[in-house]
Amino acid sequence: RQIVFRGNKAFSTEELLKVMRSKRAHSLSWLTSTGYFREELVEADVALLDQFYRDHGYIDVVVSRPIITISQDRRFVYLSFQIKEGEQYRVGRVDVTGELLFPREEHLKELKLTEGMVFSQSLFEKDRKRISSRYTDIGYAFAEVKPNIKKREGERIVDITYDVRRGRLAYIERIDIVGNERTRDKVIRRELTISEGDLYSGPRIRRSRAKLMRLGYFESVEIKTERGSSPSAVRLVVQVKERMTGSFLVGIGFSSIENIFGTVQISVANLFGTGQKASVNAEIGEVRKDVSLNYLYPYIFDTKFIFGVYLLYSDRNYESFDRLERSVRVRVGYPLGWDITGYMSYGVHLVEVSDFSRELRLYMQLEEGKTETTSLEWSLVRNTVDNPYFPTKGSDNRITVEWASDRFGGNVNFLKYLGQTRWYYPVTVFGTKWMPVFMFNGEGGYAQSLDGEKIPLAERFFLGGLNSVRGFRYRTLGPTEADVLPLSSSDPTSRLMDVSVNIGGDKYVQGNIELMFPLVPSMGIRGLLFYDIGNAFGEGESIELDLLRQSWGFGIRWFSPIGPLRFEWGFPLHPRENEERQVFEFGVGSFF
Repeated sequence: RQIVFRGNKAFSTEELLKVMRSKRAHSLSWLTSTGYFREELVEADVALLDQFYRDHGYIDVVVSRPIITISQDRRFVYLSFQIKEGEQYRVGRVDVTGELLFPREEHLKELKLTEGMVFSQSLFEKDRKRISSRYTDIGYAFAEVKPNIKKREGERIVDITYDVRRGRLAYIERIDIVGNERTRDKVIRRELTISEGDLYSGPRIRRSRAKLMRLGYFESVEIKTERGSSPSAVRLVVQVKERMTGSFLVGIGFSSIENIFGTVQISVANLFGTGQKASVNAEIGEVRKDVSLNYLYPYIFDTKFIFGVYLLYSDRNYESFDRLERSVRVRVGYPLGWDITGYMSYGVHLVEVSDFSRELRLYMQLEEGKTETTSLEWSLVRNTVDNPYFPTKGSDNRITVEWASDRFGGNVNFLKYLGQTRWYYPVTVFGTKWMPVFMFNGEGGYAQSLDGEKIPLAERFFLGGLNSVRGFRYRTLGPTEADVLPLSSSDPTSRLMDVSVNIGGDKYVQGNIELMFPLVPSMGIRGLLFYDIGNAFGEGESIELDLLRQSWGFGIRWFSPIGPLRFEWGFPLHPRENEERQVFEFGVGSFF
């Protein structure tokens, strides 16, 4: 109910409250779980307050455990913290001594806590670890840096000395894996970049942890170093905490296109603990019957090759035309190093369009019949994100070239170029642990006809929708064709009507900015603000900035028991007369 501090002079009550994990109760405490008394939070608060003062030079601070008072009706708890601040100290001389392998001046240049600065315990610890890492990174697994902080008599100044004890070079004697109840040992071991018998290497251990986290199978991964059977031997313990990797969803939905439809989604990211991935999606309704299957087998037959297959069957009966789509694509990949993976695939994409209404112009009527696209595709992917579901840092970059030709058995000829780059940056707000994450995404594509024919409708670019420019309906952005037709097909002299049809473009650009922040961290619920921009352009058109459509919005993302869920509301900027002012969208599966 109330949190008070006694003895604080350097910092106000409000400043100290921002540091603590315990919060005062408020009207939304029932939703956010904040404002409730928890013993473990109080213990953490004492440590956080102590750290906060030490980071501001108060190295003699004493934060006592709070006096806890309970109201007579036992509904509320009052906390009273007693603080003895002491004096604020600045840094004097800084030195590095001991068993040095690197020049002393080189160590000193790397230090962040330097002479004249207000002493900071956090910077001091980071500097100590920075020196230690120089030695552990080259094989001295048990290198120690013993600090010495000495106060000057009669001055509020401390001199700091880091004493290096590097020890012996160490080799990996054994690697143990614990905590994997479902995931097989070999699935974890094949991601490690260090092996038994190797010289100990800090960078390779950190890279191994990053690769394991990137799989998405684990909530946490820790790689601990323990002494082996001799002074030059070390044992690594890879401790993982598994997360749910499967999702199952059965639902009923409603839309303006069809009154009611059913949906089934099954996804497993770590099938039988082997690292294989499989998903099946089906949507059945009056207008659409869509079924897709996606399967990925990394390290197939215990090699470094990646095998994947994608199948799609889609039968849609729109008011203006019918569309039957069938597709299969087989993909093979291989890691090239430096987090880069190369892929090559072969695909067959069959689209049959029939029963056009008269409102669709000649261009679209030329699409009537069967389009057979057979193509080879080459891709390079570099992915360094730290988590596939809630990334906080890293990037995902990819380029793709697709070559469709009648030489491969189809009837269309084109080249398609695609590029995408996505970056994540964590942000510290007001020096607290509330860590929002910025995401910047940029992408574009261009399709070039090889036989002088227009790019088929099924291969053109359309924007709008959940993973595109939100605030606009799915595939509604892009070039349109307009015409004027008689209102009555049997009477050419009847009143005329305007008809406009989206025909897609042969090029597109798109940009997205997101700010994601925790709402209810204990439940995996995060909030989202976004800004989107982009459009598709037709043959003969140049990409013009003033024609790019823009939107903004907000949303909620939840790593739920049935898998990742997203709820997003988009609002187009400068909407046109026939466009909605707000578009709500719901999705299941991987986020943007």
